[in-house]
Amino acid sequence: MFYGCFRWVLFYQVGGFLVGLCKGLTIKLLYMHYIGAPS
Repeated sequence: MFYGCFRWVLFYQVGGFLVGLCKGLTIKLLYMHYIGAPS
């Protein structure tokens, strides 16, 4: 029971981190595309 709970929490944290990373990368790419940041 405890192991299942821990595994779910770990999965939730990793999933949230990946979603946040994906959002950040998408925003960065859109910003560079529209603003034209110097590469």
